Amino acid sequence: MARLKRVAASNDYSESSDNTPDDLAVAADEESTHPAKRLRPDGNIASSEQESEEQSGSDDDGVVDSEDEAFDQLNLTQEPDIDAIATAGIIKSVEVVNFMCHKFLKIDFGPQINFVIGHNGSGKSAILTAITVCLGAKASVTNRASSLKSLIKEGCNSASVTVIIKNEGEGFKPDKYGPEIWIERVIQLNGSTTYRIKNYKGVQISKDKEELTSMLDFFGLMVDNPVTILSQDTARTFLSNSTPEEKYSLFMKGIRLDSLRNDYDAFHLYVEKTIATVKARREALNELRDRRDEAAELYKRTQNHRQVRDTLTRLQCQFAWATVVDSEKAVAVHDVNMEAMAQEAQVAEGAVLEATANYEKSREKFAETQQELHDFHARLEPLSQQIESFRSQMQEKRDLVRDTKNDERNMVSAIEALQKKVANWDEKIAEERQRLTDLDGGRRAKLDEDHNHCQNRLQQLRMDLEQAIAESRKMQNEAERHKADVEAAKNKFDNKQRELQDIKSRIARLQAHQQKYMTVFGQNIDGVLKAIERESRFVQKPVGPIGSLIRMKQPEWGPILEAFFNRTLDSFAVTCKEDEELLKSILSQHRFRANVIIRKDERFSFSQNCPDPKFQTVLDCLEFEHEYVKYVMIDVHSVERVILIADRKEADRVMYTNPRNVTFCFAKGASNPLDGYRLNNKRGASGMQPQRGRREPPRMKTDSDMQMRSLALEEQQIQDKLQSLQAEWNVLDNMSIDIRRREQSITTKITHLKADIQNTETEIDRLAVLMAAADETSRLNALEESRDTVLAELSNLKNIQYPNIIMEKDRRFVELNNATSELEAKKREMDQANQELTERQKQVGNATDESIQLNATVSFRRKQLEERRGKLEKILAERQKLVANLEEVTKLTKSIYPNRVEIEDGKTADKFKAEMIQVQQSYQTSIRTLPKPVEQIIEDHNMAQRAYNDAARELTNLTVLMNKLNETYLERRDRYYIFRNQICTRAKDIFRHTLDERGFKGRLFISHENETLNLKVEPVDSGKSNGDNGKRNVTTLSGGEKSYTQICLLMSLWDAMNCPLRGLDEFDVFMDAVNRRISLKMMIQTAQRSSQTQTIFITPQDMGNIKLGDDVKIIRMADPERAALHA
Repeated sequence: MARLKRVAASNDYSESSDNTPDDLAVAADEESTHPAKRLRPDGNIASSEQESEEQSGSDDDGVVDSEDEAFDQLNLTQEPDIDAIATAGIIKSVEVVNFMCHKFLKIDFGPQINFVIGHNGSGKSAILTAITVCLGAKASVTNRASSLKSLIKEGCNSASVTVIIKNEGEGFKPDKYGPEIWIERVIQLNGSTTYRIKNYKGVQISKDKEELTSMLDFFGLMVDNPVTILSQDTARTFLSNSTPEEKYSLFMKGIRLDSLRNDYDAFHLYVEKTIATVKARREALNELRDRRDEAAELYKRTQNHRQVRDTLTRLQCQFAWATVVDSEKAVAVHDVNMEAMAQEAQVAEGAVLEATANYEKSREKFAETQQELHDFHARLEPLSQQIESFRSQMQEKRDLVRDTKNDERNMVSAIEALQKKVANWDEKIAEERQRLTDLDGGRRAKLDEDHNHCQNRLQQLRMDLEQAIAESRKMQNEAERHKADVEAAKNKFDNKQRELQDIKSRIARLQAHQQKYMTVFGQNIDGVLKAIERESRFVQKPVGPIGSLIRMKQPEWGPILEAFFNRTLDSFAVTCKEDEELLKSILSQHRFRANVIIRKDERFSFSQNCPDPKFQTVLDCLEFEHEYVKYVMIDVHSVERVILIADRKEADRVMYTNPRNVTFCFAKGASNPLDGYRLNNKRGASGMQPQRGRREPPRMKTDSDMQMRSLALEEQQIQDKLQSLQAEWNVLDNMSIDIRRREQSITTKITHLKADIQNTETEIDRLAVLMAAADETSRLNALEESRDTVLAELSNLKNIQYPNIIMEKDRRFVELNNATSELEAKKREMDQANQELTERQKQVGNATDESIQLNATVSFRRKQLEERRGKLEKILAERQKLVANLEEVTKLTKSIYPNRVEIEDGKTADKFKAEMIQVQQSYQTSIRTLPKPVEQIIEDHNMAQRAYNDAARELTNLTVLMNKLNETYLERRDRYYIFRNQICTRAKDIFRHTLDERGFKGRLFISHENETLNLKVEPVDSGKSNGDNGKRNVTTLSGGEKSYTQICLLMSLWDAMNCPLRGLDEFDVFMDAVNRRISLKMMIQTAQRSSQTQTIFITPQDMGNIKLGDDVKIIRMADPERAALHA
C-alpha cells in the first residue's frame, strides 16, 4: 500500500489494506473521541456519504477568487528546494541486454527531471518498459506484451534488465546494501525469470521476490500503478477513448484510495455481522434464563438431602484421611525398623571393612614373604651350583690322588725290584773281583775301586744336574708369573695415568667452557640467536638450543645423559610448520646444522606414567629454564620413565623385577666414571649393553664450582692411587731382580755341573782303558756294565721319577684338601641357608594360614553384611510399597478432599467406614423421592447457572465490541471522506490552474456516488460561447487541446500521489509547437516543485527550443538500425 502523506492539517492519516477488525477496534480506542452514531431501530448504520457527496459536488460553482488565492499560496509553499533532492529511492541507471529492440543499452538518469528523446523505433519506450519489468511488474502492465518472453530480442534465448537505485541517507538496509542497490531480472525464452538483488559492490544479497517487494514498499515505488508510469497506449487513450467511469477508476487507483475504500467496506460488513450475532445471542440468553430458573426450583427441593449428603461427604472425607493416617503410622513403624536394621548393617559394613583391611595386610605380608622366599631361592641356586661344581672337582682330585698313589706303589715296587737286581749284580761283581784279586795281587781291585768311585760321582753329578734343571724350570715359571704380575701392575699404573690426564683435560675444558659456554653448540651460535631475536615473523619465538635451557642437578650423570640425548641438545623447538621453515632459512644462512623439533605448546599430566617414587628418574636430575622444554624432552626421550641407579648389580636386580612404567635404566661403570651401562627389560630378563659417556664439553648447564671441586677431588684420589701403584710396581721390580739373580746362580751351577760330569766321564774312560789292559777283566766289565745299567735305571726311578710322583701326590693332596675345605664351607653355608629357607617357608606357611583364616573371616562378615542388607532391602521394599500406597492414597484423597482434616485419637478407617455405611443407607432411602439423582440435580443447576452467566458475559463483551467497532468505523469513514474530498479538491485546483497556463478554462467533475470523473474545458478561442458556460466536453477538443488537457489532468493526479518515480511516454505526439512549449514548461515547473521525485519523460521531438535548467537532463537515443541502414 502506498504511503499517503498529503492530508489535512490536523488529521494525519495512514491506513494499510491488511488491517483486521480487531486492529481497527484497538486503534479506535487510541484515536481522539468522535460523536458516536447509534444504531437505528432496524439495526442499520446511518450513512453520511450522501451528505459528503453533496458537499463535494457543491464546489463546482464556487468562487474562483478564493481558489486562486489558495493556489497562489500553494505555489509559495511548494517552491523547489534544491538541497532536498532525493538521495534514496530514485533510479541511477538502467542497463538492458537483448531486451526488445536493444542488444545492449545503458542509460544514466538525473536525480530529478529526465527527457529521453529520439526518433520513432529507437527504443525509447523500451526504457520505461524495462524499469517496470525489472521492478517486478507483469508483462500485461506494460501494454507491450502478453508475456515476459515476448520482450526478449528476436533471435536471442534470454534477456536481462538491471536497475541501479540510490540508497544513500536513510536508505533500505544500508548496512547490507550500501549506497546503491542493483536489481537484475533475467528473462529466459522458456518463460522463467529470476531476480538478483546485489549490493553496491555487485555481491548478490538475495534472489527472493519478497525482498524486492519489501524494498519497493520502503521507497514507495508503485510500478503497477497505471498513473505512476503512463505508457504510450494508456497515454493515447487516457482522455479520448476512456469513459467517465474509467477515468474515475483510474483516478482512484492512481491515488490508491480504491484499496482503502475496499478495506472500509469489508470493515462495514464485519460490523453488520457482529450486529446480527448480538441479536441472535440476546434471543438465546432468554432461553438460558428459563432453564436456569427451572433448575434452581428443583435445587431448592434437595436442601435436606444435601445436609445428609454433606454428612456423608464429611464421613467420606474423614474415612479417606483416616486411611492416610493409618498408612502413615505403618510407614513410621517401618522407618523405626529400617533405622535399626540400617545401624546393624552399618556395624556389619564396618566389620567387613576391618576384616578386608586385615586380609589385605595379610596378603601384602604373604606377598612379601613369598617374594623373599623367591629371592632366597634365587640366591640358593648359585650356591647349589657351586656345591655341585666343588663336588665334581673334589671327585676329580680324588681320582688324581688315587692314580698318584697307584703310580707311587708301582714306582716303589719297581725300585725294590731294581735294588734286588743291583744287589745280585754287586754280589756277582764282588765274587769276580775277588777272583781277579786273587789272580793279580790287588792292582785290579784298585782300578775297580777308582772306576766305581768315578761311576758313583758321575751318577751323583747327573742327579744334581737334573735337580738344578728342575729348579731352573721352576724359577722360569715363577719368573713368567712374576712378569705377568709386573705387566698387570704396569697396565693399572698406565690406566690411572690416562685417567689422570683425562681428568686434567676435563678440568681444562670446563675452565674454557666457563669462559665461553655457548661455543659448545657451534661457532656461529651467537649469530643464529641474534637473527632469531631480530626476526618478527615468528608465530612464537623458537626455543633453543635445548641443552642451554637444561641444568644438571647431579653432574656425575652428565656424560652418560649427554651421550643419551645426543643431537637433541643441539636442536631448536618450534610450535608450527611456518616457524620451522623460517628457522631453517636462518640456520641455512648462518651455515649452522641443527635439528628442528615441531611440538605445540601444550601441557598434560604425566604423573600416571611415572615409576615408583623410590626410583630416581632422569627427569628428577634435570632442571628446566623453560617449561615447554620439559615437555619436549618427555615427548622425545620419555625422561620421566628412565631411571638412574649407580650400582650395576642393584640396577640389574631392579630391572629383573620388571618395574612398572620403567622403559630402561642407566648404571655407572666400575672402571671409568664417565661410562656406564644401559639395562633393558625384555620378557622378564634384564638385558645390558655398555653406554659410553660423552668426552666433549657439556652442553647442559651444571654447577661449575661444584663440578670443579668434584674433579679436583677425583684428581687427588687418582694421584694417591698412582703412588700406591708405583710402590707396588717397585716391590714387584725388586722381586724381579732377585728372581733374575737366583736364575743366574742356578744357570752357573748347571754349567759347573756339566763341566764336572764331562771331567768325570773322561776319568772313567781313562780307567776303563787301564782296566781293559788287564787280563781276565772282560767278564767283570760285563757284570759292571749290567750293574751300571740297572743302577742308572734305579737312579732315574729313585731320584727323578719317584720324587716327582711324591711332589705330584703332595700337590694333589693339597688341592684335594682345599677342595674338601671349600666344599665343607659351602655345605655349611648351604645348611645355614636351608635352615633359613625352612624358616622362610614356615613364615610363608604361617602367612598363608593367616590369610586363609582372615579370608574366611571376611567371607563370614560379608555373608553377615549381605544378610543384614537383605533384611534392610526387604524392609525398604515393604516401606516403599507402603510409601507408594500412602502417596497414592494421599494423592487420591487430596484430589477429592484437598483440605486435610484432623482425626480423633482412637478413630480408625474401619470405624469411619461402618458409620459411613449407616448414613449412606439412610441417604439412599431419602433420595428415592426425587425425580433424578441429587448429584444430577446439583450438576444440572450448576451447569444451567454457569451457561447463563457465560452467555450473559459474552453478550456484554460482544455488545461493547460492537459499539466500539461501530464508533471506530464511523469515525474513520468520516476521516476517509474528509481526506478524499481534500485530495479531490486539490486535484481540481491543480487541474484548473494548469489550464490557466495555456489560457484555458476548465473543471473536473468528480461524483463519488456515481463513480464518474468528467472534464469540462473551455479553449482560449471559445470564451464567448454560451453553452455550458463556454466549456466543452473532451471529445470535442482538437488533438493538441486533448494532449494539453491530458497533461494537465496527469499533473493534478501526480500531485495527489506520493511516489518517488514518475514516467510519461510520448505525451506530445498530437501537440503543436505552442502547446508543446507551454506543456513542457508547466511539466518542468511541476517536477521542480517535487524535488524529492524523479521524473522521466519520453518524447520523439527535439528539445532545442525549450529553456532547461541544471536539474533537467536530456538523454538522446541513437537512431534505429533500419534508419541507419536506409541512410
